Amino acid sequence: MKILLSNDDGFDAPGIHALAAEMKKLGEIVVAAPAEPQSAKSHAKAVRGQLKVHAEPFEPEDPALQKGYRVFGTPYDSVDVALRAILTDPETRPDLVVTGINHGSNVAYDILHSGTIGASSAAYFNGVPVIAMSLNGGSRYDYTYSAKYALKAAKWFVNQPDNRDYILSINTPNCPDADIKGTIVSRMGHRHNYTNSYAKTLGEDADTMYFDMKVAPNHADSAEDLSYDDYAVNHNYVVVTPLDMDVTDYSHIERFIAVADTDLSPIL
Repeated sequence: MKILLSNDDGFDAPGIHALAAEMKKLGEIVVAAPAEPQSAKSHAKAVRGQLKVHAEPFEPEDPALQKGYRVFGTPYDSVDVALRAILTDPETRPDLVVTGINHGSNVAYDILHSGTIGASSAAYFNGVPVIAMSLNGGSRYDYTYSAKYALKAAKWFVNQPDNRDYILSINTPNCPDADIKGTIVSRMGHRHNYTNSYAKTLGEDADTMYFDMKVAPNHADSAEDLSYDDYAVNHNYVVVTPLDMDVTDYSHIERFIAVADTDLSPIL
């Protein structure tokens, strides 16, 4: 197998190095990751100008992890340029993309901001099966269990006939292995993991303002319900969530169609 790895924490982040150490057991590894941390960049991508890419060994001391590309762009750019411009020959085209392991969970509404999911969407839109791996937050980060789980999940996922139809998002708990309760399938929760606050100072004139930003974690779960991804991972379950890039609200489409000739008449 040929496997492309990427992330949003950057080429040098410990999570992607732990991931590579496990995934090399499954096949040939190529890494294309942002040159610097790009958290919360979502699906942002370059649309004009030049995109700088520097080829360099990912793990100089490991013969199996020599192929690396440091991309001076967003997580989406990293995967997209790899698939569209670098790994284009049939001999190099990846069979699988894995993103992560993210430094913190990607659950609830933060899925929409996540650079890890953004990188995964580039694979999805290019028709390559993709897994997004994230490790829940905590006072310390040990990626060992999450990396081993990624390998196990990849062996299963590559054999699924519909694996190009969704992003497989996996969040692993940040706790001792013995405390992990198992794996559960959950949906996206309904809360933000972080809240921004802004402290304003005036600049050199009255029209210029500066805002010092502070980010505070939101520890409240969406609900005490294991069907929500944030509650499940915070209660030591590995959470598996298939993500669709279609964000249409189908329930309201049906309602709009039903009342199109009456309630929507002002805009029709």
